[in-house]
Amino acid sequence: MQQLRIAVVGAQGRTGRLIVDAAERAGHSVIGVTRREADATDAVALRPFVERADAVISAVGPSRRSPDGILERSTRALLDAGADRLVTISASGPYTDGDGFLLARVVKPIFWLFLGGTWRDMLASDALLQQSDTAWTSMRPPQLTDNPAKGYRRARGRNVSRGIRITRADLAAATIQALTDPASVRTSVSVAN
Repeated sequence: MQQLRIAVVGAQGRTGRLIVDAAERAGHSVIGVTRREADATDAVALRPFVERADAVISAVGPSRRSPDGILERSTRALLDAGADRLVTISASGPYTDGDGFLLARVVKPIFWLFLGGTWRDMLASDALLQQSDTAWTSMRPPQLTDNPAKGYRRARGRNVSRGIRITRADLAAATIQALTDPASVRTSVSVAN
């Protein structure tokens, strides 16, 4: 497997730390980018990290402390900073391809009432990727848990059937796997336990 220099934006977060660990275990070198080092929405601040990397993984995610539109804004900044190979963490929530009837037609419409702002941000981020010339991958996990890794299933371009949860450790492993998989370029990769 090719050894890469990977910039991980959001390297100190719960998912970001596990992505750093998974990348290092796979033999890649990691450039960790934390919010103390660069604003994830500032292309100028991100450019020096992006320029030193073969690939970029954005583990930036919404939180109570993050501003509205953080995913769209950080994706735009990474694209503007010149990321040639970019993997972002989105979610399977806003999408229904591959979901069963109950999840797609009953459960998710209810979740839209509570998560609509975050899901719209994810859709906007994914739309920026699709409009770009970058070699992108959008990782689309369902609900994240902090349980130990247990193995994962994946699907390209649609959600994993009956996939409602995934451990952060499995998401991290799947993200590193997708980063080096040519079939994952310019598509979404849904993962679930």
